[in-house]
Amino acid sequence: MPSPEEAAAYPYTELERAFVEDRQATQIIGAPPTVQRGIESLLEATAADELMITTMVYDPADRLTSFNLVAALARAAAPATQPAASRAADPAAQPAVSPAIGAPQTSQASATTP
Repeated sequence: MPSPEEAAAYPYTELERAFVEDRQATQIIGAPPTVQRGIESLLEATAADELMITTMVYDPADRLTSFNLVAALARAAAPATQPAASRAADPAAQPAVSPAIGAPQTSQASATTP
């Protein structure tokens, strides 16, 4: 993955710029509340029971932070009727969030700090 500086300096062609804009239109990017709303909308639109989350963040520590923020959203969205200790012991009760670094990017959900 190029650094932010390398990406900013890259001489994109019109076709490449159109591709980037198209990809960004399908991504969920923002602070945790924005990402939560985006994920909820995606789940409503697709009726998916599992998501594969990727984050295109250059710095590995920032990437881990992004995944941790999304994981916190998933834990908060877990069914309130089941105690947290039971959810932790039952993998089937866990929210279906599978972070995959380097996986093919079909859609992206990313949480960033404000």
